[in-house]
Amino acid sequence: MVTFCLVADDIMDRSETRRGKPCWYRVEDIGVLAVNDAFLIEHTLYRILSKYFGTHPRYTDFLDIFLEVSYKTVLGQCLDTEAERIGLNRELMDRYKKIAHYKTSFYTIYLPMALATTLLGINGKDGFLKKVEDVAKDIGFLFQIQDDYLDCYGNETVTGKIGTDIQNGKCTWLYVNAIELASPNQLSILENNYGHEESSCVAEIKAIYDELCLQIVYNHTVAALRIEIGEKLEAMGCETIEKAVFCMLEIFHNRNK
Repeated sequence: MVTFCLVADDIMDRSETRRGKPCWYRVEDIGVLAVNDAFLIEHTLYRILSKYFGTHPRYTDFLDIFLEVSYKTVLGQCLDTEAERIGLNRELMDRYKKIAHYKTSFYTIYLPMALATTLLGINGKDGFLKKVEDVAKDIGFLFQIQDDYLDCYGNETVTGKIGTDIQNGKCTWLYVNAIELASPNQLSILENNYGHEESSCVAEIKAIYDELCLQIVYNHTVAALRIEIGEKLEAMGCETIEKAVFCMLEIFHNRNK
């Protein structure tokens, strides 16, 4: 599921590298065949699920979860792409949160958590799966914020990915906050330079980010999210999941790619 989403995401975002190597669609003689490869990966997933869990009493539950996550991830990708097509404006935070929720939270966070709780047989207790989704939404939001931050400020030799969000005019956490905080002059610079590939335009955008101290805003936002996620995990009352998610949060906290 993750591999399929990453391949599709790279194509849609016109990314150049992934984990220090050319994106699959940029490999010689691959090109648009990467789309077909992405679908092959996704459908292979269902064949593996059937082979190893076809006789499991919760097989249909597993299948429903995968289908739901696939559908909502596609919705998230549509929201992301649509944001580029219709243009960016000052009322973006709600859209950004929806993109992060559908495009990132479901396949990255909700999917493994939902599968684990279903396998343990606790998914139907007191609306537990809904609580899992609520926590996953916040974790996915945190993950997406970090992703956007690393695209702009990450070391390419470490992340293995060349940042292209500014050039592609993506609806990112940095840009959304810049739009909300910008003065009229800064807003004009953002609107005239965002979504252009010229290095001078990219430099103008990064200069505005620095003027608005978005790196400090980022640190405060991430810290507040971690506290909120911790409170929700504690309220769930499942020590096993709480420990697993806190381990996940530590990995996210220290990740650089």
